[in-house]
Amino acid sequence: MRLPIREPADSIHMDFQSAAAQQLRFGWGSVAELPSWVRAYGQRLLLVRGSCEARNAAQRQALVEGGCEVAEFAVAHEPDVPMIDAALAAARDHRPGALSGSYSGSPRESKTW
Repeated sequence: MRLPIREPADSIHMDFQSAAAQQLRFGWGSVAELPSWVRAYGQRLLLVRGSCEARNAAQRQALVEGGCEVAEFAVAHEPDVPMIDAALAAARDHRPGALSGSYSGSPRESKTW
């Protein structure tokens, strides 16, 4: 016997949307290939990094040496609404063709979308 599923009268309806990245790259050696990936979308990149600037020095250096214009946005803690607003403002100001950030804190690995 199947019982009908009913929503409580006071339930909250939410709409969730997600736009998938066009391209994700990660793994050993991906930093060296990053400038060529960025150039496929233009020369401008927004580098989203943690609070430790030195951790992304190799990534930034590879991008600059590869002819990319790099703007950085530091994420010092778990994102909140003001931080997201600031990141969007940074993106509007720089108008990047690509975004890049490190995951798991490794300077040799990067994820680009």
